Amino acid sequence: MKNKFKTIYPNPASESVNFEYGIDEGQIAQVEIFDLSGKLILTQNLAPQMEVYSITTTSLQAGVYILRLVIDGEATENKRLVIVK
Repeated sequence: MKNKFKTIYPNPASESVNFEYGIDEGQIAQVEIFDLSGKLILTQNLAPQMEVYSITTTSLQAGVYILRLVIDGEATENKRLVIVK
């Protein structure tokens, strides 16, 4: 089982953030971004054949966010993401 973030870069980010992730074949994955109050800001579906994904962060305010990897509907891992302007 390889359900996890491998790396997130750049962090802090300003215009976009890239992350590498691993999921097992046949799984459905999403990434979610939350602010520190727990409000869901963004959800993106992840392609199972990809291992690197980029999210544009220009619409996010400067601050600290939580990036969550969700596999088959279950949260598997959280990472801290800092946005700077």
